[in-house]
Amino acid sequence: SELEYDSSLSRQVACKHSARTSTVLQAPSRSSFATVGSTEMSTESDGAGPQQRPQAPEPSPVPEGLTNIERVFASGLFADITLPHLTSRRAAQWHTGISQEDRVLVVVRAIRRAGFTTLGEFLAALFANGYTSHQSLVQTVTAFLQGKSKAGTRPVDIIELFWTHKRSQTYLNYFAEPPTFPSLPRHARAPSLRLAPNPDVDKPPSCRNALLDWALGKVLKQVDREADKLREPSLGLISLDEIALAEKQEQIAAAAPALFAVMTTAAVNNTARTRLERSASTRQRPQDSDSEEATDASDIAEESSDDNNNIVFKMRRDPWLAVTCTILVLLSFRYRFATIFPTLIGIFLFMNHSHQSLYRILSRLGISIAYSTVLRKLSLLAADSGRRLRLWGSTLADDPPTFAVLFDNINHMRRVWRKTLGDTDHVQSGTAATLIRLEDVPPGAMRAEQLLENVSKQVRAGLTVDELLEDIDWCHIHGIGVATVLRTWIKYIPALAKHHAATQKLFTTMHAKHPLRLRKTELETLRCSNIDESSTAGTGEVLTDIVVDQLHVIPQWLERSLVFLCGDQLSVDRLRKLKRYTLKTHTPFTRHDWVVPIIQLWHMKWAWQKAIFRLQWSTESGKGVFGLRHDIQLLQREKFNHVKCDFYPAHHILEDRLDALILQSGRLLCEEQSKVSYPAHMKLTDALQKYFEKDGPLGNCSFETLNDLASKCYERYMSTTSHDDALGNTPRDASFYGSEPTVAPEVDPQSADTGGLGDAVLANTVVFMRTTFWYREFCESVAEGDIGRTLEVIKLLRFSFWGAGSTNYGNELLEMACNLLKEFPPDLRTALLNNYLVNPSGVPGHWHELDLLQEHFNFWIKRLFNSKSLDFDSKFLKEAVSLNLRGFNTLRDRLTELFGIGKRSGRHTNASIIADLNALGFHYHSHHILRYRRGRQQPADIHDDRGPDSSSVENDALAEKAVANPIVMRDGIAMLAEFVTATDDM
Repeated sequence: SELEYDSSLSRQVACKHSARTSTVLQAPSRSSFATVGSTEMSTESDGAGPQQRPQAPEPSPVPEGLTNIERVFASGLFADITLPHLTSRRAAQWHTGISQEDRVLVVVRAIRRAGFTTLGEFLAALFANGYTSHQSLVQTVTAFLQGKSKAGTRPVDIIELFWTHKRSQTYLNYFAEPPTFPSLPRHARAPSLRLAPNPDVDKPPSCRNALLDWALGKVLKQVDREADKLREPSLGLISLDEIALAEKQEQIAAAAPALFAVMTTAAVNNTARTRLERSASTRQRPQDSDSEEATDASDIAEESSDDNNNIVFKMRRDPWLAVTCTILVLLSFRYRFATIFPTLIGIFLFMNHSHQSLYRILSRLGISIAYSTVLRKLSLLAADSGRRLRLWGSTLADDPPTFAVLFDNINHMRRVWRKTLGDTDHVQSGTAATLIRLEDVPPGAMRAEQLLENVSKQVRAGLTVDELLEDIDWCHIHGIGVATVLRTWIKYIPALAKHHAATQKLFTTMHAKHPLRLRKTELETLRCSNIDESSTAGTGEVLTDIVVDQLHVIPQWLERSLVFLCGDQLSVDRLRKLKRYTLKTHTPFTRHDWVVPIIQLWHMKWAWQKAIFRLQWSTESGKGVFGLRHDIQLLQREKFNHVKCDFYPAHHILEDRLDALILQSGRLLCEEQSKVSYPAHMKLTDALQKYFEKDGPLGNCSFETLNDLASKCYERYMSTTSHDDALGNTPRDASFYGSEPTVAPEVDPQSADTGGLGDAVLANTVVFMRTTFWYREFCESVAEGDIGRTLEVIKLLRFSFWGAGSTNYGNELLEMACNLLKEFPPDLRTALLNNYLVNPSGVPGHWHELDLLQEHFNFWIKRLFNSKSLDFDSKFLKEAVSLNLRGFNTLRDRLTELFGIGKRSGRHTNASIIADLNALGFHYHSHHILRYRRGRQQPADIHDDRGPDSSSVENDALAEKAVANPIVMRDGIAMLAEFVTATDDM
């Protein structure tokens, strides 16, 4: 080798010079080494500016000429190197005249002359710690290690040269030698090597493999330190205070950059990297607003920005999010208390009633906690919920109640796998309840004195039928009916979309009655119980369980207070009976003076829905029989059970049929207004669009003109007067209805001809449109949070429930009228109306009834009802499920946000019903359903919600009934006749 050749040559030269020179050792001259040191220092400091060096002490005098050591050291350094011919003045610049390879050779020979047998030995000595004697050496090494040299010559650049040098890799059979990583810690080895002895190294690895093994070891130590750092409580990775993964990702990337970088490198593919680089370069490049170069549409579709101006990719699989979750899972293996993520997943699995085998698999992987641990966590959460319930109850010690109690029965069919004589399928019944925080309650509204005084004075005895009729705001009903017609037309006619804002203003401003302040309802679920509240005694037990056992309320706290007890018709009826049965007990608590029964609206709405089907359903079908049953068959929904009347299928049928009838009435009015008729085979929605499009006959129709058309539609087809006119009971005003044929159409021989002069088909249709409009207004006013509009519909149902045969609800609405009109003080009435609806989401348009909220909670209780739960009194359902329902709802809503998934609307996809509307529209148009045909009859009678005719009863009868039974007003046919007769003038 070159170093061995230099060694032999040096020995020969040394022998020759030793004979001629003196044996006295002389110090090296200042010009030979000090100059070299200062030159190297200036080279290493290139780019860092001039540096001040301490002045070296004056060296001792040096004899002239080279010493023996200098001659031995310098001899042979320039062998085989052609030196340039330089003058003595330029001799110091000798290196500029030779190649870099020759200069390196000279340095290597000099290293060997200095006694270093290898480059490694020299580098190890060069970078050894502890040098203090020669400042030039210390400063040179320091400048190099601190990166003060120019680019390409810094330490990291030198390591890169080691890595990329073609001699740094060894080859076996023309293939690079694979790395072996002998320094891997035992816990990081393959399963077969974890318990094996440390491997013996036969030969040192190649430079590249050694560097890779060294770098990996350093990275693993850094990852180890960062993993320990992630346990710090300040990062919030070991607590459930925050569950925002975007924030967790930022914290992990900042606290553990090496760990995050290693895992993201393994997760992010080349496509995502390319998109990220493209987006980053786009953000960094200034955009000219007038530039002709447009942004790629695919980039806009794929990328967006968050509030922090960070790139957010719209990808189904987010690798950065996956890395964050993986680190949280791995952290739970390292630190037993860092179980935030597995706990969330475990509770989520519980919410979705996952099988226990899934818990076993995921808990072994650290993704979830074990099922038994989930139950313990839920018990801890339930204990916290129990403390909150007691806190709600403790407020009654000093203040009136700030909450309402909502309860309902809950049923579950328990099926046995092997039926025996003593064990068969049976229905288990219980009670579920919820506390609702009262909002916007006037001061003193929940005090009992004024209400009890009004009850004792029997002020309800002054309620008369005339007062009930006068309580109806007919102008409001007319106005809201016109607005409903406009809303329907605008919904299906694109040309009228420009009037949407003006129409919406009719609901929110002009016809608004009592809109509720937008808020997010605060609620707390209670423990379920095995008490059957369908009996009066059971209702009393439910009140004791809720108020005394769960809320820990002392009976004396309720002596002068009122509590809203909310439920469906059955629950409210049992509460009234309970108050009547305990009327003569000794204390206000046992007399239940504090109980204010409040009937809820969703079951009332469902009862009215059933009443519509009961009134409109024809017992016969066939040719010439029109009506609700015929239209259901036309829409191919024959499987609908009109007796059971499932809520949502029935709701869609009523909604679709009413929309089609309103659209068809609009078509007839457009024909009348414009004197233009389109072919009968033209689709209903297409014909209406042609009327109102830009070049159509009514293309310039203003909102005032459209409002007049909607008013005419309501008066002709949705009012009580139009129904009487269709029956032929009153003369039809030609100036109002327009020209109509006076010749009776051909009647089916099988039809029951009663000899009437009216049009039974049109009359039945008008009844349907009127009653279904009330139902729709009931639904929409609830969703929009205007309880005043809902109450206006209820005022109509006070009469119509009796006519429809729903006497239970007819009686309850009379009780409600007695409360609102006579007994409740104004502040109590305001408090009730302000809290008649709930909005758990706090989003506009998402108000709903309290009993519907309880039905949702009941659904989740029954869904989580497992085989271990013998009944609703089991600890599993009472603690793990019932008390945590509110938390389940919160987690269900936030978990999608946690993983960057858009929140679901909570509604089903709006299926297009245009084809259904057009099919109904063609039927109505071809059979003239909405045109008056004198003498047209039907084979079956369709009952009117106003009931049969009966003789008038004086208003005093209502007062007598109220006095005779101040709690429950019910008298069958006599009461029905009184209210029905009163409605004849409506």
